[in-house]
Amino acid sequence: MKTMTMAEALNKIMKNRTTTLKLSYYPFLLAVKDNVPELDIMLKRKRELNYYLDKLYSESKKYLLKYAKDKYYCVCGRTFPSAYDFYTHVFREHKLSIRN
Repeated sequence: MKTMTMAEALNKIMKNRTTTLKLSYYPFLLAVKDNVPELDIMLKRKRELNYYLDKLYSESKKYLLKYAKDKYYCVCGRTFPSAYDFYTHVFREHKLSIRN
């Protein structure tokens, strides 16, 4: 099996799922909808949120490529032989979820 960098493993897990991830933030937007006078403002907030989520993902990827190659240490103290195992652990054990 080919060894993946952390960024490659994250890309593999996130592939075709970023839209679904963004949807998980929409309940927050709906919660503030009553305080938004117009639909245009609501749509603008949604676009801004998507933009910042994409930017955060890109910055995370850059950081992983530059600083975290082949270092698979979790804050809980466990170490992992591959980036894929690391991210699988994080999403399962630390209650982060990605919906298919």
